[in-house]
Amino acid sequence: MANIKESAFEELNWAVKHRRFLHMYPELGMQEKNTSLYCQEVMRFLGYKIKKCWGYGFIADLIIDKTKKTIAWRTDMDALPVKEENTHSFVSKIPGVAHMCGHDAHMAAALLIAKLVVKNKKKLSCNVRFIFQPNEENPPGGALGMIKEGCLEDVDEIYGFHKDISIETGKIKIKEGAVTANVANFDLILKGKGTHAATPHIGLDPLLAAVNLINLWQSIITRRINATHFTLLSVSKFISGNIHNVISDKAELSGTVRSYSKEDMNLIEEFMWNSVKSLKMQGYKCEFDFARAYTSVINKEYGTKRVIEVAEKIVGKKNVDTKYENTLCGEDFSYYLQKVEGAFFFLGARNEEKNIFEISHSSKFDVDEDAIAIGAAIGLELILSS
Repeated sequence: MANIKESAFEELNWAVKHRRFLHMYPELGMQEKNTSLYCQEVMRFLGYKIKKCWGYGFIADLIIDKTKKTIAWRTDMDALPVKEENTHSFVSKIPGVAHMCGHDAHMAAALLIAKLVVKNKKKLSCNVRFIFQPNEENPPGGALGMIKEGCLEDVDEIYGFHKDISIETGKIKIKEGAVTANVANFDLILKGKGTHAATPHIGLDPLLAAVNLINLWQSIITRRINATHFTLLSVSKFISGNIHNVISDKAELSGTVRSYSKEDMNLIEEFMWNSVKSLKMQGYKCEFDFARAYTSVINKEYGTKRVIEVAEKIVGKKNVDTKYENTLCGEDFSYYLQKVEGAFFFLGARNEEKNIFEISHSSKFDVDEDAIAIGAAIGLELILSS
């Protein structure tokens, strides 16, 4: 495996150039037109057959024998509505938009795998498909649309990764079973009756009702859900009023629910709906939406074993963590694994010596570019060993 890893690092500068260009010109979900065209051009130059898919997504195929099985590799393409505050030479040139979740590095790794596959074409015993997916960040994601338009046709196995800034470059996390959470997002507009702050008794205070509702919702987690279950409810937006002496007639709440249990998710949704109904009985007008977003990524036994075997050869057994604590993040790779064999792993991209440690979605997030080569080496070997 040393040769594969060495080959990936030999081509790393090529991949880094692509990563940095994509980083400078990020595009939000469902707006990835130029990102898609750029990646299509690179893949076409490498010799892949391009087929456009859902949104700005596309697939790129290298067919050696239609009777052979097909291995797919998926990357996401969209950026985030975040203003970058890094100072390196390739900061985002698009105001208020940046690759603060590492999808630029994901694309660079996919391009690098694609290049290395072509260089090793004589060693191939399977067909290869690269899936460039739009809109991963925005529920319900882009995977369902890609699948509906045929990205998994003739695919036997699919693999992919997400960079992980919590672990050092050169390490990965992979295990069988659920590795991400079920995700739902909620929004509530609560309308009461506005009044002067000195006469709250003649109004109907939506702010106070919203505060009480938030506390009630938190009791779901502590009193209705088994304490050993990995479940979370976070209210992340609360808006009401704009002046010190007026009680507003409206309050708005938004947030997210995360759980590894579909049963717990159902219980939480029912409780939240019932609590909103109780406010209606008190005279409030309520507009409530509880939207299921992503389901859990569930790694299958065969695909997981393959990733573990390959990763241990690439980075060493001690650097492959199969007993890590789960994350409550969501990921629409789950929908691919509901259809075909495969697995999803987390790729270390932290390097404190390079001052790369800021959390995903923050304004100073970055990835250690050496991780691109390591991810590509694992991806290449998964394909060559199929």
